[in-house]
Amino acid sequence: MQKRFQLALSFFVLLAFGITACGSPLPKPTANQEAAGAPTGKPTLTIIYYSSPPCANLAKLVAAYPDATVTVNCVPLANWYSEVFKGFENKNGADLVIGDSQWIGEEVKGGHLLELTAFMKENTDLADYIPAALAAYGEYPPHSGRYWGAPLLANVQLLVYNKTVFKEYGVGELKTWDEVLSAAQKIKSGGKYNGFAWFWEGHDDTLQSGWNQLAWGWGGQLWDSKTYHIDGIINSPENIAATDFARSLFLAGAPEAGEWGYDEVLEAVCSGKAGMTIIWTSFGSHLLDPSKCSQSGNLVFAEPPSGPKANTLQLGGQGISISQYSKNQTAAIAFLKWLVQKDTQLRWAKLHGYPSMKSVLASREFLDAAPYNPIFARTFERVQDYWNIPEYMQLLTIQGKYLNLAVTGQMDSKSALDNIAREQQAVIDRAYPNGPQK
Repeated sequence: MQKRFQLALSFFVLLAFGITACGSPLPKPTANQEAAGAPTGKPTLTIIYYSSPPCANLAKLVAAYPDATVTVNCVPLANWYSEVFKGFENKNGADLVIGDSQWIGEEVKGGHLLELTAFMKENTDLADYIPAALAAYGEYPPHSGRYWGAPLLANVQLLVYNKTVFKEYGVGELKTWDEVLSAAQKIKSGGKYNGFAWFWEGHDDTLQSGWNQLAWGWGGQLWDSKTYHIDGIINSPENIAATDFARSLFLAGAPEAGEWGYDEVLEAVCSGKAGMTIIWTSFGSHLLDPSKCSQSGNLVFAEPPSGPKANTLQLGGQGISISQYSKNQTAAIAFLKWLVQKDTQLRWAKLHGYPSMKSVLASREFLDAAPYNPIFARTFERVQDYWNIPEYMQLLTIQGKYLNLAVTGQMDSKSALDNIAREQQAVIDRAYPNGPQK
């Protein structure tokens, strides 16, 4: 997220990346597009995304599109969802919409997106996509084979550690979550650094996207996507054990980290206050930049650790869709056809974009674009996602609230998960009284 990214606007990240964002549902051209001018006779297209390095890089990519003048509107993260749906409500928003993967159900149910099933079959090799990405970034209903978006930005988390801190404490390669915890506790006990920095706040999908990886690693699940059963699944013994582990991991970090999001984690790692973190690959360019991260020369990237039963990772990222209300649907379809071509995706990779095509992920262009890209290529095939249904945000909010209480020690793990199960199941039962949608 991308998954995911917190809804509270990160002032730290905005300053670090120097991104200008406006909240207008009808975007103004970016600086490079104003300089290039708008060729006469060309259609104009707008894309809405949230302020981030991928948004800035996407503006660079689309500037090369020859058949339309394409403007990328990078809105503040806190306004991203509201701006997208305000455009739908007013029927005057962007022509192409980039939304978080779990929004797809709400967008389709509201009749806001142009169906792209035929487009995807005619213009892409569906077999070349990582299946989880193809499903998460545009398929609805789940398992239906109907597409409303094309994959744009894939994302997965990386283990990032400070090699100087690790050397000081004699920490070697970390392969499992148990090894991560032991190393974090060792570093924390020294009194100089926090052992592990993480985004433990329960807003948006910060804590949830981290905890999911623990749950899956311990053999648990969020729900049964075929029966829509939650109670008895999310509060399983496996997930209780994973939550107990999360509590131990929290104690190996800063005591105030219960309120931390991505910006606080970046600050802790880049200032040298923390020995390690696990964070989204899309933050990698920031972590590598010494002008933004003073510890960049000491940071090492590695694969996320494995749990005792599995090494399943949280899918992050977004797809791109065409608004049902676009006045330029023909031009938008032509642009999307250009965007999904392999050559364009290779250019996207060079701009620190993260394609979902297996052939692109295996290419030298992608593997050589950043030091962590080979890790990304190996790990993204192991991703799994949340519930891709319109009730996503309700379920997510419940999950985040109680997980935060558990990891910060305000509620025991079993009670927290029992509350999640009960409240989430009630949401599902109200929404689907006759069982899962077809």
